[in-house]
Amino acid sequence: MPSARSLLVAVFPGFLLLGAVVGCDKKAPDETKPVPSASASGTAAAAKALVEPSASALPKSNPAKAAATGNPKEAKVAKTAQVAYAAGLKEGRTATVAKKYDDAVAAFNKAIEALPGDARALSERGYAKYLAGKLDAAEVDFRQAEAATKDAKLLASIYFNHGLVAEKRSLPEAARAAFAKSEQLRSTPAASKKLAGASACGAAISTEASALVEATGYLGVYKVLQSSHSEAQALASEDEAKTALCARVPDGKCGEVVSFGDDMYDYFAIFPGEKPGTFLVSTLNLGSHYDMPCGGEESIKTKVVDGKTVVTFSATPGMRIPVCEAKDGSIEPCDETNSDRPASSACGSSDEGVSVLVVDLAQKKVRASASFTQGDGARAIKGDFAGGLFTVTGAGCDAKIKL
Repeated sequence: MPSARSLLVAVFPGFLLLGAVVGCDKKAPDETKPVPSASASGTAAAAKALVEPSASALPKSNPAKAAATGNPKEAKVAKTAQVAYAAGLKEGRTATVAKKYDDAVAAFNKAIEALPGDARALSERGYAKYLAGKLDAAEVDFRQAEAATKDAKLLASIYFNHGLVAEKRSLPEAARAAFAKSEQLRSTPAASKKLAGASACGAAISTEASALVEATGYLGVYKVLQSSHSEAQALASEDEAKTALCARVPDGKCGEVVSFGDDMYDYFAIFPGEKPGTFLVSTLNLGSHYDMPCGGEESIKTKVVDGKTVVTFSATPGMRIPVCEAKDGSIEPCDETNSDRPASSACGSSDEGVSVLVVDLAQKKVRASASFTQGDGARAIKGDFAGGLFTVTGAGCDAKIKL
């Protein structure tokens, strides 16, 4: 699995990064101001077809030569797309401040149509949906935006918004973890106030027992998960269900984990049942990811410790990131010094998301769980079970829970 924030570059035309960043510590109506993010767009076929030089080669490459199509002009951003994108953002922000949330969503849609997958527009559209009380739709936008930017300031804003959604859903631990992650990435008065002396651990930890649901065959597993996904298509056959559930899981692991959904899909752990052809299904979400064109990697590891089954699931989503032109004509990852010179976008990888479950199959229960976004180096969080203790340590976490 690639390391968090690794950069594998394949240049795509049609990317733009405009304007100043608005952080989550700025004042606005209700709880915070619409939060911007970076951008992403493209197709899976194009992603596979393009050349992928290393990150270290980026500053030395020329944007005209880097366009994999061979057409230098295609490395540049169309002026019409820039104008439409900027106009959509401005209109959306004005409507959000005026509390005209449907109008805001429509305006941000225009920005996203101009630059498909743009994380800043997705994040701000999600915020308008959140203010309108459309939490499911808001969360989808925030997740897509999260997977499409590597900028710490922007990610801090997006995690703050995740925390707002969790608060509305009466999920205090998930909200606390999101605010803590936001504060770690960029300390702001808003995030500090939300934490209010609570743990700075960026992992959401639960020791509330969750029952495993018995199901017959993959069709039974599908129906269990469908019950909490009201918009999911109904399936009638075992083969259809198995295909739908196994399409995005690591090879040979479909008996341990399944995916559910379309463009935005969720992962869930499953276990062999007592009778042949049956399963025990955990309805706890291991991770949610947008089906972006740059691919990604998932892995699941299962071990038995002290009579408990420990499941560790990790996912590193592929993502589109900005590529900007330096003053000397070379291209490099965008930052505050060059974001006014967008050249194109590139494939990279987002931070690794990890979920750990401690499962008692005899009692048919998940006894404890933790989920977190993995950082680099000293910021890394580790979750494990041994000697009867469920531990989550690192990056402000120091939990040792007796099970």
